[in-house]
Amino acid sequence: MTLRGFSELSLISRVGPSPRHTLSLHCLQSLAVSNCKNLRSLFSMEIHRSLPELTSFRVYNCDKLEQIIEENEELVSNTEVCFPKLTDIRIVNCKKMKSLFSVAMIRMLPKLSTLEISEVTQLEEVFKGENTINDVEIGLVNLSSIQLHKLPRFVDICKGFKLRTAKIKHVDIVECPKIAPSLRDIQVNISI
Repeated sequence: MTLRGFSELSLISRVGPSPRHTLSLHCLQSLAVSNCKNLRSLFSMEIHRSLPELTSFRVYNCDKLEQIIEENEELVSNTEVCFPKLTDIRIVNCKKMKSLFSVAMIRMLPKLSTLEISEVTQLEEVFKGENTINDVEIGLVNLSSIQLHKLPRFVDICKGFKLRTAKIKHVDIVECPKIAPSLRDIQVNISI
């Protein structure tokens, strides 16, 4: 499904006057969103749980996009796998995003293999979390490709956590001056 140029769209959420008239995306496998200038969150809490077949999403030129999922306490405490088949995420030119997900979302992305982010000028990390103990690991065991381009504020996948990836084969980091040494080391070790 492609959504392009919906200037008034601020969130993909339930539609209709009653639960009988809701947006159903259970069979959706791919989503591309571009030029939706007022989009603030990609998915509402109701919608993100109805995407069991989603394998990829791409977001381009959404100036006000701040987060992928409209978060609240329910998301953090929920252990349900929200995107069981999601393998591919690409975000390009979304100026307001500081992070893509909360750190609680890591367990909800068991198949994530490709992460491409470019020209997201406010992005500091992919998974926002708070950790004061540097030995805590986060696991993205299927992540095999990371591309990070033109991210002037980007520091790490998840600040304060060690990234554990078993299948990483490709890391491409370009014009990310604040990148954490640990992520730069992954790139160097793969190219050797």
